[in-house]
Amino acid sequence: MTKSKSPACFLIIGAALAVGWSIVVEVKPTLPQVFADHMVFQRDMPAPVWGTADVAEIITVEFAGQKKQTTTGADGRWLVRFNPLDASAEPRELAVTGKTKDAAVSRVRFADVVVGEVWLCAGQSNMEMPLIGERSLKPILGADEAIRMAEFPQIRMLKIKKTRAGEPASDINLASPWIACSPNTINTIKFSAAGFLFGRKHQQKSRKEPRTPQPHRSIQPVAECRPAAAYSGWK
Repeated sequence: MTKSKSPACFLIIGAALAVGWSIVVEVKPTLPQVFADHMVFQRDMPAPVWGTADVAEIITVEFAGQKKQTTTGADGRWLVRFNPLDASAEPRELAVTGKTKDAAVSRVRFADVVVGEVWLCAGQSNMEMPLIGERSLKPILGADEAIRMAEFPQIRMLKIKKTRAGEPASDINLASPWIACSPNTINTIKFSAAGFLFGRKHQQKSRKEPRTPQPHRSIQPVAECRPAAAYSGWK
């Protein structure tokens, strides 16, 4: 993702030393905030998982019966890709294990991870507006019934803060982590009305599991989420 509207995220790793002995600080593999409980992998395509850890640390990532392994580079970064995943509403665990050259082992786990369709919802204020309305804007037509019937645990939303950045960032600036849609949560984190209604219709029609991570930026060109290579040759 390039030209992100999120600030860069910096990881600082320190070590403590004393005369005649040392303290080994166990540092768990660190992943961007898009990886969390209740998250969604895009179906039918290679699924990347990435993060940072100690240099030369052996990283093992497991999900849905697949196991991928790599070694952290000199810059502390690592990346693996799962083979294309089939859509599945079965809640499974994503586990990331790190093993250092000193044989110290640490593990990060994410629960209730599913596989479906991930949609990027961006636009102006009409994309941002929740079902219940906002500020001087009235609730959308049929909002009360839509909220009352919004028990869709397979529709999940990740909400990103409105921020600016002049260059690609290594992490998002999170407003709300992955959360399943329900009559309570749809108001708590202000699900986008357009995003929710699209997800609901798509799920009911296709019986797949659509997901709607949202930049929630009043003016957010989707082109800004394209890789830098897509702009080569532009003037």
